[in-house]
Amino acid sequence: MLSKKLTKISHICLIAGDGQLPILVANELVKQKKQLSILCFDKENTLYFQSHKYLVQQISLENITAILKLIKQTKTSHVICCGGLYFPGVKNIRLMQLPLIRFFKYIIKIIFSKQKGDNFLLNLAEQMLADAGCQVLSVQDVLPQLLCSKQDSINLNLSRKYNKDITLGANILNHNSKFDIGQAIVIKNGRIIGIEGIEGTKELINRCGRYCNKVKHSMEKPVLIKISKLHQNMKLDVPTIGEDTIKDLVANNFAGLAIKKNSVFMLHKERIKQLAQQHNIFIKIIE
Repeated sequence: MLSKKLTKISHICLIAGDGQLPILVANELVKQKKQLSILCFDKENTLYFQSHKYLVQQISLENITAILKLIKQTKTSHVICCGGLYFPGVKNIRLMQLPLIRFFKYIIKIIFSKQKGDNFLLNLAEQMLADAGCQVLSVQDVLPQLLCSKQDSINLNLSRKYNKDITLGANILNHNSKFDIGQAIVIKNGRIIGIEGIEGTKELINRCGRYCNKVKHSMEKPVLIKISKLHQNMKLDVPTIGEDTIKDLVANNFAGLAIKKNSVFMLHKERIKQLAQQHNIFIKIIE
């Protein structure tokens, strides 16, 4: 169900990365009879959109000029950004092709700022889009039901130690927010096993799983805690879990995961909960 904000908007540009989220958003917008154009960074998703006859063009983050020109050509006033994205680094951006000098200031900010985290870059991206005349909308405006709620908890017969691990992990992530690092952490029996870096949640689970299966600290299994950063840009970057997250937890012998209410997307909720129930993986929604 679309938010009231979107009911009066006829044309929307979807700036899409990888994963299932851009596909879910695009399908819902078409279902709601919105005129949709798509700029896609991901080859597989581009092929999907092409096969479904969507108006899509594959783009590259290195060429900011092409992105801005395409937005101007489609007369875009509203954009939604979602999906995974790899930032290639400032050295790979074609600086001399920037069409307007006002956009150069953002490159200067990236080069000289002491802060280089995702939230910093996403806030700059939103400012750049605003300079191009675009209002950034959120995925929540299109699919609010994706946000996790208290009803999404499952298998909550937890020991005191697991609850303590969850509290510890959430406190550490909140503290680390000021450094703009990490949306996820793995805790086992009060010990930090790993904090998410640039590699993403999947690799965090895999490397922590390998370590825990090799080094037996206790009988307890590791727990994944995944929450949004304090002051995170929730228009452009909402932490997301899907069926593959549960499969990775099962494969690496995790006890379960904890996510924060209304701040994490759950893709295909019923399938996630069914899979967790089947493998006795808990999902705790943190208030």
